[in-house]
Parts: sequence; structure tokens; C-alpha cells
Amino acid sequence: SGMGTEQFITRLNTHHGERLNAAQVARAQDAVLAQIHHTVEAVPEVLAFAKKLAGDAKPIAIASGGTRAAVNRTLHYIGASKMFPVVVTIDDVRRGKPAPDTFLEAARLLGVEPGKCVVLGDSILDIEGAKAAGMDWVKLEPQ
Repeated sequence: SGMGTEQFITRLNTHHGERLNAAQVARAQDAVLAQIHHTVEAVPEVLAFAKKLAGDAKPIAIASGGTRAAVNRTLHYIGASKMFPVVVTIDDVRRGKPAPDTFLEAARLLGVEPGKCVVLGDSILDIEGAKAAGMDWVKLEPQ
């Protein structure tokens, strides 16, 4: 998810008068994800591109709006646990996307200036976050 589930539910409550328990919804979503997570598949072109960058010793990171547990499971199931030296999740930042925090933290941990980073993102939240971080970006279109 491009925005932490709890932040998303909180926004839903604020703007649409809902009264959902954000923490409860996030836990429920994570439990459902855990049951089906073994079926997740990487986008082949993205994984191939990441492997090439890693092979060329280019600094690459994951900057996700998901929880650390969910991101670690995804990386495990697509066989990419060791590929990314830096993984930043919603658990590591104060504000999720579209705030720039996730991307800026990834750049800091990689030791790369934000202006020299390129974000590969599949949502408008990724693109807004990249722009706010002063990073170039590429929008990945769903297959």
C-alpha cells in the first residue's frame, strides 16, 4: 500500500465521517495478507532491472508504504531478500507517502543525495512523494 493502512483509515475517518478503528483494520489486513502472501509474484521486468542494478553495484533500496513484516514477506516470496541493502517501511518513518520521508530516509541510508535518486513507483502517492523529496521518478504502469 502506498500509504500506511492506519494513515489511510484515519484519513477516511476524517474526510468521510467513518469511525473505523485504524489499528484494528491494519491488523486485519496484515493477517489476510499473511495467509495469501505466498502467492505474490514480482513484476518480472522490475525484478530483472533491480538485479541488474545490484549486479552493477548501484545503490538500490525499497521505500514502501507497507509494514516491515509485510515487505519482508514479499521480498522472501519473490526471492529478493538479499537484493536490497536498504529497506525503509512505514514502520521507519513518521509520515508515509505522499510525504517524502520514506524516500529521504532511503537516500540517507544509501548515502546518496536525494537529487541523484530515481524512484520507480506504481502509484500517485509514490510520484508525489518522489517530487516532494526532490527526486526524479518513473511511473510504472500496471501490466
